[in-house]
Amino acid sequence: MIRLNLDRRGAFLSDALSICLFRAAQEGIRNALEHAHASQIDVDLRVVDDRVLLTVRDDGCGFTVPERLSELAQMNHFGLIAVAERVAWIGGQFSVQSQAAQGATMRISLPLR
Repeated sequence: MIRLNLDRRGAFLSDALSICLFRAAQEGIRNALEHAHASQIDVDLRVVDDRVLLTVRDDGCGFTVPERLSELAQMNHFGLIAVAERVAWIGGQFSVQSQAAQGATMRISLPLR
């Protein structure tokens, strides 16, 4: 089951922001389904002050987050690296938290302007 919570509060999202958020949500959902075998995925998109916040949380098997995301490339996992690069390109912040058997949470914060 995927639950989606959207709260844009009338904010205009540029094409760059929209594409970044779409691709990030897509990757978070794909990871939860393919790798974590999650039964519940929550996607939350909201505007707070001058930022847009995206959270993708799942109840899957979790994983050990490496100190540097670039370490994932050694295992041929490039999705989170690509998301982190897109977020950085827009001037945003990206984080992933996870532990074995605890699911995973990806958080993104992007400036509206």
